[in-house]
Amino acid sequence: MGRWMTVLMCTKVVTANWPIIYFMAVAVKQNEPANSYLWQLSCALLSLMNERSTPDDNSGQTINEFIDSFNDENTSDTYYMPKKTDTTPTFYVMLLWMQGFAECFFDDMFEWMMRSDPVLGSGSWGQTARLAVERCYVMHMKLKELEDGWESMPQFKPYLDEVIQ
Repeated sequence: MGRWMTVLMCTKVVTANWPIIYFMAVAVKQNEPANSYLWQLSCALLSLMNERSTPDDNSGQTINEFIDSFNDENTSDTYYMPKKTDTTPTFYVMLLWMQGFAECFFDDMFEWMMRSDPVLGSGSWGQTARLAVERCYVMHMKLKELEDGWESMPQFKPYLDEVIQ
């Protein structure tokens, strides 16, 4: 669960600083030699930030193959900072949905798992296995709430605002 906690925190940083990150990627791409690893990473990031359609999940590429696919022969030197009237980038929308999920469900579940056991007292973090059955019930209830009406939850409003334009 630890990796997911950091990923979900990063979604907030990326969405809050989207234009800054975009222009940093442009600056790195302009500054680094073509085909260097940093240049390829910048190209991959810009590709994600500019994509405005459904991603092709059937490409069969690993993340490293995707990054390696960028070279000076197939990559443009032009940059296009989208206007607000354009369709929202797919990656940005995905991050907004992940934020809504984290705020509605994940953050609370993760925080509970990090708590000390109420019987064992202070310093007993993660010693809550005896409460697993009850916690599974609570998690199931919370997931059922999401399943039955996530669209009406305020945590998903930023996502829905971008999708329904």
